[in-house]
Amino acid sequence: MCVLATAGSATAHVSIEPGEISRSGSSIVQFKVPTESATAGTVKLELTLPAEFPVSSVRTEPKPGWTAQIARAKLDKPVTVNNVQLTEAVRTVTWTAEPGTRIGPEQFGLFHLMLSGLPDTTDRLVISATQTYDDGKVANWDTPPTADGREPASPAPGR
Repeated sequence: MCVLATAGSATAHVSIEPGEISRSGSSIVQFKVPTESATAGTVKLELTLPAEFPVSSVRTEPKPGWTAQIARAKLDKPVTVNNVQLTEAVRTVTWTAEPGTRIGPEQFGLFHLMLSGLPDTTDRLVISATQTYDDGKVANWDTPPTADGREPASPAPGR
């Protein structure tokens, strides 16, 4: 099992469930995305997976009104994950709302990923999130958890 890095107890920020995912098989994780603006809606969510702990396979669940794009990147050097040598890995997953679609004020959205091929070299996986609003503002949820358990100002989603 791999434990996703925790973002603390924040409920108003992008967060992730469950707290543990399988290294040897597939796991489905859910990102909860609340809109924190009183006037603007969320129209884009980009997740950045850590380059130092490559994930070999990511699949998105279809979400009506949104398109998803998975971007892969070449690794600096090959890495073996679950007896498979990787030369590239998933780097980002981006959901973009179609015109007329958004997560409005006082609403939240759920985004699902199926992850497999997780690295054996870590017990924590921190995934950064960038949330874009229809007024052009961007919220970066990219700060790893602190060693003392205090919540950072812009916590990265995780468990």
